[in-house]
Amino acid sequence: LIPVHPFGVRNTIIGNRASFTVVDFGGYSILDYPTLIAEVEALCPEILASGPVIQIQALLESKTGRKLTPVTTGAFLIGVEPEMESTVTDLGINLTEQDGRRYGRGKLPGSKEVVLGYGLADTLGVDVGDRIGVYTKKDRITPFGTNSAQQITLRVSGISHAKMSEWDLVYGWVDLETARMLTGREGVDGIHCKISDPFQAEAFARKIEDATGYRAITWHENQLAFFEALRQEKLAMFIILLARMIVLWITIMLSPLMVIPIVIPDILPQNLNIREEFFKH
Repeated sequence: LIPVHPFGVRNTIIGNRASFTVVDFGGYSILDYPTLIAEVEALCPEILASGPVIQIQALLESKTGRKLTPVTTGAFLIGVEPEMESTVTDLGINLTEQDGRRYGRGKLPGSKEVVLGYGLADTLGVDVGDRIGVYTKKDRITPFGTNSAQQITLRVSGISHAKMSEWDLVYGWVDLETARMLTGREGVDGIHCKISDPFQAEAFARKIEDATGYRAITWHENQLAFFEALRQEKLAMFIILLARMIVLWITIMLSPLMVIPIVIPDILPQNLNIREEFFKH
C-alpha cells in the first residue's frame, strides 16, 4: 500500500504522473492531438489540465561537464509542451527548491534543450549550460545503407528534483519539436490528463475508453509499468556496456601484433652488427 502522509510517497508519485494517459490501442501515433484533447475534455469536464506527450528511449553521453572523460548512460526522455505539462504534473515545480526540494534549478526546455533529473545529471557529470549527446533509433537512408543510430547535441536547460530517486535517475524532458528531431515521427504517443481526485482515475479511464475508442492508462498502471521498464533498461545498458568492453579488450589484445612489424626492423640490424663485432674479435 502507498502511504497516505500528505507530503509522503503517495503525493510525490501522483504529482509526477498524469492522473491518466490516453493512447491509441494499437500503439500508433496520434496525429490530430488537439482535437483529441478537446474531445476528452468535453467528455470529462472534471479534467483540470491536459497536454501531449512523446516517450523516447535514448542513450545519453556527456559532451561537457565536470568529468574528465565522456560518460554514457541510458535514459527515458519525455517530449512535452513544457507549459502545458507543468499544469498536469510537477515538472515546473521540480525545477525549484519548493517543498523540500534541494537540487531543482534552471528553466523549462526550449528547442534543442533538455531538463535532466538530478540523479541522471550527476551520473553524467553535467549541470545547467552543459551539453550532452543523445542517441536514438531513427532510421535514415545514407549512401552506405540505413543508419538507425542518430545523435543530436542538446543543451541542459534545467535540473529536476522530483523527490523520487528512481525517477530522478532515468528521466529527462524535451519539448515536442526536439522530440520529433530525435524520433523522426509525426504526432504524439498520448495525452496526459489531470483530475482533482487521482483515485477516481479508473472510472474516468473506462468512460473515455467506452466513448472514444482510445485506451486510457491510469497513474497506478503507469507506475507499475515504469518499474518493469526500468528493469529492462538496466538489462539493455548492461548488454551495451558489455559489448563496448569486448571491443576494447579485442583492441588491446591486437595492438601488440600491430606494433611487431614496426619494432623488428629496428631491432634486427642492431643484433647483426653486434654479432659481426663479436666474430671480428
